[in-house]
Amino acid sequence: MSPSAVQTRPSQNGEMADAAPGTTARRLDTLGVQQQLGLLRRSLADSTDEQEKRESQTTPQSSTIARRSVKTLVSLALIAVIGWVPLQRLLLTTSAEATVNARVITLRSPIEGRIAEGDVSIGAGIAFRAGEIVVRVENPRADRARLDELQRSISLLTDQRRSSVERLAALESQQAEQLAQFEKFRLHRTEHIEARRLEILADKDAVIARLDAASSAFVRSTKLSSQGIAALATHEQAQRDFKVLTSALVAAQRRLEAVEIELAAGRQGIFVTDGFNDVPRSAQRASELGQQIADVTVAIAQQDRQLSSLQPQLAAEKDRYHLMSVAEMRSPTNGRIWEVLVSPGEYIRVGQDMMRILDCNGAVVTAAVSESNFNRLQIGGNATFRLRGESRELPGHITGLHGLASTPANLAIHQGMLAREPYHATVEVPALAAGEGCQIGRTGIVSFETASSSWLS
Repeated sequence: MSPSAVQTRPSQNGEMADAAPGTTARRLDTLGVQQQLGLLRRSLADSTDEQEKRESQTTPQSSTIARRSVKTLVSLALIAVIGWVPLQRLLLTTSAEATVNARVITLRSPIEGRIAEGDVSIGAGIAFRAGEIVVRVENPRADRARLDELQRSISLLTDQRRSSVERLAALESQQAEQLAQFEKFRLHRTEHIEARRLEILADKDAVIARLDAASSAFVRSTKLSSQGIAALATHEQAQRDFKVLTSALVAAQRRLEAVEIELAAGRQGIFVTDGFNDVPRSAQRASELGQQIADVTVAIAQQDRQLSSLQPQLAAEKDRYHLMSVAEMRSPTNGRIWEVLVSPGEYIRVGQDMMRILDCNGAVVTAAVSESNFNRLQIGGNATFRLRGESRELPGHITGLHGLASTPANLAIHQGMLAREPYHATVEVPALAAGEGCQIGRTGIVSFETASSSWLS
């Protein structure tokens, strides 16, 4: 081995060659004296330099270890903090795929007819508020025979009632005239009877006066005749006059009583001495008119009752005819048209599907999960949904676990479209229904909260 090889080895390895004593002795035997001295000098110099280097590095070595320990701890803390969220997501039960879904409401025609043109524009994607008219169906061939019959009956009764009211007014006017005429007749007739009564009273007074004179003459005649002074004929004449005047007084009294009865009856409107009638013709006519007025009043009341009974029937028949002739299909909820199955002007049948509307207020999330994850879920469990491309997580809860069974057929997106996993769950997310517009079809990830992952929260 050459001296240069011995000298370069310490520089290449960064340390002195710690050869065995036997190996060093054999190397020294092969070198000359000068070379041996040089080699020993260099060895001593290298040993001294390395010892000084080791002494100089001994002091900062402890501080370097401390700094490296702090850096290591800080790095581990940062890794733990930054990697906790991804680690938590990895440990959570998530879906393989999920999409925003919604119930589809099918509008069917309740009547047959034609789709009205121009009233409402219909097309896929058009949004409607709850209660707004979506489509209008008109049936000009709807049966209105019963409606026309009721309208004719009501019109006829209305005309009859109007005629009855007019006739009633005329009869009442005639009756008022007859009653006024009767009242005049009663007043004048009463005055006439009163005048007769006064006349009879005067005749009675005259009879009383003559009776007094005849009574005195009869008394004198009786005295004279008993004495034989007066003639018998004179006595008989005086007696006859007395009896005649007495009878005349009784007759006057009877006539007075009759007139007083007639007067009392006349004041009540009854005339007992006018031929065969107790009342005059005007009173009889007023009575006949009163009977006719009563008949007309009864007829009007009957017509009013008939009209009152026909009006509700007419209203019900109008509603029925309107239901059979016009159908205004209104949106049952806030949503958008999903599919249009008819066109304006098309004639449709009863029960025919016209269109399908997305129920945006009932938006849900349909998620496909693996079998192991599916078996850890339960209805009512909490879950969160995150739309793809967004960081906001929307809270929700599980409303349906379908497994291998079919999901409800009235959903817009069928579970067959989620082909990654055969097990499916339905998650209700209120924030999707409260948002503006329908987000049907958008995809994302559902994270389920299960018993095994609850410790992470």
